[in-house]
Amino acid sequence: MRDCQRWRGRFGLGVAAAAGLLAALAACTTTVAGSGTFAGGASPGPAGTTSTGSPAATGTPGSTSPGRSSLSCSGGTVLRPGNAPYCYLLPAGFRDVSSLTTTAVGQSGEHPSSVALASEPVTPAVRDLIIVLDFTLRLDTDPLSDEDLVRQLDVLIGQFESQGFTFDSRVPARITVDGARGFQYHATSREGYSSDLVFTFRGKQEVELNCQYKAHQTQIRQACDSILASLQFVAPS
Repeated sequence: MRDCQRWRGRFGLGVAAAAGLLAALAACTTTVAGSGTFAGGASPGPAGTTSTGSPAATGTPGSTSPGRSSLSCSGGTVLRPGNAPYCYLLPAGFRDVSSLTTTAVGQSGEHPSSVALASEPVTPAVRDLIIVLDFTLRLDTDPLSDEDLVRQLDVLIGQFESQGFTFDSRVPARITVDGARGFQYHATSREGYSSDLVFTFRGKQEVELNCQYKAHQTQIRQACDSILASLQFVAPS
């Protein structure tokens, strides 16, 4: 696959018009939608708000506020891989399996992390998994409208569909994550598992969640809501 870091090549240096963004986006590979699998190895020990949305608005300017300047996750087991620009709390009944997972479609993000049910055996066949990724962007997304961002995401959706995913709708739910804009989709894979995908934007930072499930829909969705409620992320200055 072409080595094209997410939105860096898509937005392009100095590109501001939506048409230019779309042209730059089309050449890049997709990310991890629905592709998380366990890579094997020793099993880690156990560690120990529902998001609502509406159809994405069109032509709505993005936030011009600077957002948070630092991370302050607390009140539980905090996950922050390396010097990632994001952190979140480990959901109850889940464990950190970041070292045991791989992503097979497109890029793995700059600081990938993943969690799974603490009671779930670690095997390559397990599809019940939540993956969190971040991507540094070339262009500040805050001044862009929802319509511009959804247009870019629509190209991603087309790439996912070409790889065997079926989306309920190309119109995402518009949600708020840590005070920033988020866009939520639902897809099913040809292998029979489902993915709830959330793309969040703040300045030149994107954080993506892939909440995928096959046998444990209720638990994964509850954990996904928990992560969205506790997730914090900062944008590079």
